[in-house]
Amino acid sequence: SSIRHLYVFVHGFGSSGARHGVYVKQRIDAATLEKGGWTYICKANSSAWDVGTFWKTSDGIYEGGQRIAQEIATIATTFPKLEFLSFIGSSLGGLYSRVAAKLLFGGKTRDPETKENKNLARLNSDILPGILITLATPHLGVRCLYKQWNSWLMGLIRTGRELYLTDDDNAPLLLRLTQGEYKDVLKRFKARISYSPMWDDGIVAFASCGISVDNTRSLGSAGSEKGMKMGLKIGQNPVLIARIDEEKKRS
Repeated sequence: SSIRHLYVFVHGFGSSGARHGVYVKQRIDAATLEKGGWTYICKANSSAWDVGTFWKTSDGIYEGGQRIAQEIATIATTFPKLEFLSFIGSSLGGLYSRVAAKLLFGGKTRDPETKENKNLARLNSDILPGILITLATPHLGVRCLYKQWNSWLMGLIRTGRELYLTDDDNAPLLLRLTQGEYKDVLKRFKARISYSPMWDDGIVAFASCGISVDNTRSLGSAGSEKGMKMGLKIGQNPVLIARIDEEKKRS
């Protein structure tokens, strides 16, 4: 095979990538195929039935990322001339991609979440990180962004608890994804691009996708001060954290 750059599309919660994944593949292949590029739509978190896909994307962000990493590692072996791997993650797929990137390009052989030694997915060391693109991905979670009933329903599944930052009071998964080797691997990509919807034009809020200094309106529209601060901490935004503290003093 002459493929030198593999682009992988990773779908989000309860989705299969059958619609927008195919469109993304068509567009990328049209622009890159003659230059050695090719797009693969990941299937590890999909099922032939919608309910199956729902359950597969409900068992946790790390678990879904593990499946994606193993699938990519297997696919990559079919391209002997492969030099670069890039991710296009849609919604929750962006978080899966960040986990998969850590597992595929990280140097440690121990599972960072379970602390167990196991055969983690790995790529040939000659394959390098290319571009990481996320499309409407809730990098800061969704806590404080939706009504209470939705929070209760999502709290019944592990993925929901992770997105609402209630999986761990001190170090929720989304915070851990910004630290240590997760962060080191992100730095190795040639480019990291996060596309956001227009202001709250969609089920994933602009505030969580954009990781912007001007997110106070959405992050503070509902919910608790603790939730706001945790979301901002994940976004590594000390300016806004200080602003919240100042507003509290005034009130």
